[in-house]
Amino acid sequence: MHPTWKRTVKIITRPGRYFSTPGLLLGTLFMAVSLTPTLLPRQDVVQGLISGLSLVAGYGVAVMAHGLWLYLGLPRFRARTRQIIKLVATGLCLLVALIFLWQATEWKNGVRALMDMEAEAGLSFLVIGAVALLVYVGMNSAPTPEERAQLALQELERVGGFERSMLVLVTPTGTGWIDPAAMEPLEYLQLGDIASVSAQYSYLPSPLSLTLEGEYGQEMARALFEVIYEHWTTLPTDDRPDLYLHGLSLGALN
Repeated sequence: MHPTWKRTVKIITRPGRYFSTPGLLLGTLFMAVSLTPTLLPRQDVVQGLISGLSLVAGYGVAVMAHGLWLYLGLPRFRARTRQIIKLVATGLCLLVALIFLWQATEWKNGVRALMDMEAEAGLSFLVIGAVALLVYVGMNSAPTPEERAQLALQELERVGGFERSMLVLVTPTGTGWIDPAAMEPLEYLQLGDIASVSAQYSYLPSPLSLTLEGEYGQEMARALFEVIYEHWTTLPTDDRPDLYLHGLSLGALN
């Protein structure tokens, strides 16, 4: 057998000899702490990334500390005692990991219940949320608000926006800007199962747009809402997204 394969077999069959016991203990502790309840429920892929990084960080800190201990020539356990500690530590790490992984689902669902979100059946680090959809129609897309609203509707239908569980009709600021801080939390909480649609009505900052062309924003917001809402009402009530409105700055006034 090739030397590389021999070493691989030894690592698999005798892991305690090749992995740091302090590293496994502290790494498991870090991972367990990362699974405890948070203020907001995390996507499974995010939780998996955080837990993995926590495990690596804890392992690294413990290995460096153990290396420093040996470098300073501080007392060590006897070989027989070290073997017993490794066996106990391996069992303890496995037990702690299983307990916290099992409990993590209940903790997460507790947070989701507080936020009126549906419970999840179990913890899976391999589930990836959908990609949030954003349909945005610029002023150059069509000459009138009504035509831009129709373009927005057509594009929203094309990309499957009405198949998402949440639809947000966004009225932007005067320059057409949409605040990411307003949309990203929704996208996070919905695991990407959300679509938003917006249409530009001006190139000017909100104060100037309100002063010089105040009616433009209202016309665009009204045209977009009427088109989207009219189509939304034709969908089955039990198979259509929840519809929300959002506006920022001048967009909130429109």
